[in-house]
Amino acid sequence: MKYLKTYNKLNESDSINKVINDILLEINDEDLWKAECWKEYFSGESIWAIIIQTVDEDEEFELEGQTPPSSVIETIERVIDFMNGEGFTNYGITFEMDEDDQFEEISLEEVSDLDVWPNNFIRIEFTK
Repeated sequence: MKYLKTYNKLNESDSINKVINDILLEINDEDLWKAECWKEYFSGESIWAIIIQTVDEDEEFELEGQTPPSSVIETIERVIDFMNGEGFTNYGITFEMDEDDQFEEISLEEVSDLDVWPNNFIRIEFTK
């Protein structure tokens, strides 16, 4: 029975990962934006992490900061709704800057005011 529970948890994680990746396709279809997700374990607790960032496709000229378009914000809202439905009611959104290792916790409403540079990213973490 113990192995069946482990299998069910793995199957559930795989299913959640597929759905999240399907939702994130909306962001990955946007020019200059990409999104990824994965499951992490921290202190015995599972955390789903989603990273949204800009893509610098032009190596000759550095991409300037980009304000997330409405499709990115709507996709974040859909991911939050889906994860809430899966029982992941606790989430946090941070804006992280690689350059100085600063983490700023932000609300969903503040995402539309961000200026996201190639070395910055938006991180969303979900826990139960």
